[in-house]
Amino acid sequence: MIHKSLCASDMARLFGIGLVAFCVLPRMLSDGFAQTTPATAPSAATQPSPPEERVLDKNLSGLDRVTAMQELLAEPPTRRHAGLWILVKSDDEENGPLAAIQLIRENAMQPAAQLLAAMKHWKPNAQGFFLQRALYDRRSVRSNGVVLSLARWYLGEGETWWLATSRRGILPVDSAAMLLALADNHMDRALLRTVARVRSGSPNCWIALAQAGAVDDASAAVARKVYLDPKANLRDRIAAAVAAATQGDPAAANFAVDQIHLLIENYANKDVLRWTQEAWASGRPADAHAVAIFTENAPVVSWLRFLSTKAARDLVASSLVVKNMVIRMAAGMAAAERWPELLLDKRPAPMINEEYRNLLCLVVDRHPELRAQVEANLSPGELKAGLHQIETGGPTAVVGPPGALLVRY
Repeated sequence: MIHKSLCASDMARLFGIGLVAFCVLPRMLSDGFAQTTPATAPSAATQPSPPEERVLDKNLSGLDRVTAMQELLAEPPTRRHAGLWILVKSDDEENGPLAAIQLIRENAMQPAAQLLAAMKHWKPNAQGFFLQRALYDRRSVRSNGVVLSLARWYLGEGETWWLATSRRGILPVDSAAMLLALADNHMDRALLRTVARVRSGSPNCWIALAQAGAVDDASAAVARKVYLDPKANLRDRIAAAVAAATQGDPAAANFAVDQIHLLIENYANKDVLRWTQEAWASGRPADAHAVAIFTENAPVVSWLRFLSTKAARDLVASSLVVKNMVIRMAAGMAAAERWPELLLDKRPAPMINEEYRNLLCLVVDRHPELRAQVEANLSPGELKAGLHQIETGGPTAVVGPPGALLVRY
């Protein structure tokens, strides 16, 4: 398990591996800890220590500790919850946060104040790991009051995040900001403006601000300075331009569309699965670096959903038919949220049937009023299964790695 902030190259390698495992990852993310196989009960003479004690036993191998966690999750609810609480209150920076998420999943975190107090006493790495995992978990976890309270505390009172210097990857502060972007609260929006001002070089914070509809004149002015700075990182500039555009800056919208268009042109004809496999097989650092650059910049395609211009809509429409699967699906998710009509008439070629079905499920998730139109292309069983996957596992459950590009679902 990863429990520290990831740099861009680390994220890119994980994303590349995820693309190769495109057909497997959605089920893994959707199932989480829910599907476990209870171990055969040992005899009384060889009865081992309780599973939570073995999870915390640093002398055991990592595999043995994972097995112990599986055994704990297979216990009856009362016994399972007691063991998970022990892990939450421990100093284990990995399994403590995982146990807290499981308690929230099962709505067994009462008293909630006690869980929040325990998380505030975790070390910064554990807090960051929890926020990162919660961000990509099911909707009921992302919107849970305890999760949002920790995010608010982390940004408003915790001091560690102010010292963050890394500009790449998704840091815990970014995860906290993106979680609060999902909450409709004016105090959260004010907090997000402060975070974006302090971390003006973080694209994730600008996108969180745009997601929350929280860009005001002051933050738009800061964003304008970032996107007009030729020395700034291009991805930072695009994110800042998107944020400024939500405040009615047409020049910022044009800049964002133009730069995203260039990215799409450079990678549109790539067979990403084959390209990724060949890059890792070659062993050449330059090949791996090229994939890393793409995977770091690919999320910008989904940012088109924040723009209201005809140029943005046209770019999404044209991106639905490119060869590059990641660009195609990122554009598809932007369409599902902002321009669902682009998906309702027919399946865009070369989009395969499974991709199209999954995007139609996202359309209904975001626009329930369009359900009748979607049902003309989907069976009731397919739609029900897709919506359940989105609810329990987020967009990654139905569209694989590109789903991580949109956190609103």
